[in-house]
Amino acid sequence: MKLILLWVFLFMFAMLPAYGDSFAIDGGSKFFSGEIFYEQGFGEAYDSIYISLNPGFHLFIFKGFSIGLDLRFENYSEGGNEYRTGGGYLMLHYFMGRKDSLVFPYVGAGAGGGDMKIGSDSSSFSGFKITAGVCFLFNDYIGIKTIAAYHIDSVQRDGFSQSRSGGRLRIGAGVSLFLF
Repeated sequence: MKLILLWVFLFMFAMLPAYGDSFAIDGGSKFFSGEIFYEQGFGEAYDSIYISLNPGFHLFIFKGFSIGLDLRFENYSEGGNEYRTGGGYLMLHYFMGRKDSLVFPYVGAGAGGGDMKIGSDSSSFSGFKITAGVCFLFNDYIGIKTIAAYHIDSVQRDGFSQSRSGGRLRIGAGVSLFLF
């Protein structure tokens, strides 16, 4: 096991290229990510625990600040019901740390919504998302990140005038790709 870890660390350091004039979080850089979450729902609109996969596409508008879209696609079965969700959040992130660093703590906030289908019933949701985490780069371009996200949503069932509110706390990890 120690030998495998040694080879992994040697590979990581061998991948470190010489630093150029631009860095991962400079203006004009692009940031792509994929995340997997464990989610705990609460409130009258949500009573759930499950796993979801979420891609994201972001552009750094200037050093440390990115704007982008976090998408959400889910398809799962529970208790004989099929659940399908699709939507997204327009996000603004701030990445902290030195620009030549390989570790970037970040915070973000955004708004968005989407549609949920449970069997033949459909609902729409809209709300806010707040995120925080740390991105660890293996080299200038590729890394992993931890993430905690808190969602505050309002859910409207189609054909009904009542709206329900609730939230979701999501803990997850993901892969990041920076292009500059």
